[in-house]
Amino acid sequence: MFKKVALIFTAIALTLSMTACQSSKSEKNSDFNGGSPQLFGAPNEMKDEAGIQEKNVSTTSISAAQSDRKVIFNSNFEVQTKDYDKTIAALNTQIEQTKSYIQSSTTYGDKEQGNARSTLLIRVPSNVYEQFKLDIQELGNVISSSEGGEDVTGDYFDKDARLNVLKAQEKRVLELLAKADTIEDILKIEAELTRIRAEIEQLTTVIKRYDDLISYSTINVSIYQTTDYIIKNDGFFAKIVKTIKDSLHSGLTLIQNTIYAIVWLFPYLIVIGVVLLIVRRVLKKKNIKLFEKTPPSE
Repeated sequence: MFKKVALIFTAIALTLSMTACQSSKSEKNSDFNGGSPQLFGAPNEMKDEAGIQEKNVSTTSISAAQSDRKVIFNSNFEVQTKDYDKTIAALNTQIEQTKSYIQSSTTYGDKEQGNARSTLLIRVPSNVYEQFKLDIQELGNVISSSEGGEDVTGDYFDKDARLNVLKAQEKRVLELLAKADTIEDILKIEAELTRIRAEIEQLTTVIKRYDDLISYSTINVSIYQTTDYIIKNDGFFAKIVKTIKDSLHSGLTLIQNTIYAIVWLFPYLIVIGVVLLIVRRVLKKKNIKLFEKTPPSE
């Protein structure tokens, strides 16, 4: 009898012990799951906290966006000049004084023949952008110009808000990683941490790119060397003179192209002429033979 009672108490003790262990493990897993909102089903408290934080950041971003627009400016200029070297030197001085820099440049043509041309892609600090455009118009005869701007305010502050939320999530996941005590939990937390950090790096790169494009505007300048040019809006007679010059130039170009074509076709014309001469002689001989063989009619 005593042995039966002892066995019953032992069984009850073992059952209570197992229940306590399972309860402790469930609490630990619940704490772990709360740190990873996407993989492990975050509790409502953390979701609410993240939502409030993101809402606050968005509200701040909207007010910042209204007071500080993020616009990427770019413009293009085509400039004629009679003194090519002087114009290039003046442009380089302007670039140096404004602390701008040349991102790329292309030069072709021949200064001796008067047809040199340079195309430069210049990055200009935004605070001197307007003045830089005015100075370009003093380099020579501006034959064309254009300007555009891309407003990235909304996208910029959206990405900045998302970046702040991700940094907060990263901090929370790191805290959970320090508390994790099983290999399975550690691997899950590290996977989530890797995902968060990859997104943080991507957003950081985009924002830095925006900052660079916003702080340094882009100006594309093409400089043409010419022996003469007529300033725009010079009046009716100036336009008549320009039209006559253009007509004469087009006529001269047509004559030159015609001569080039004749010279290019000359060898083929000789060959074609020889072939035609041979064919003519052959046909002439055949006609003579046919005439000799045909009897005279009565």
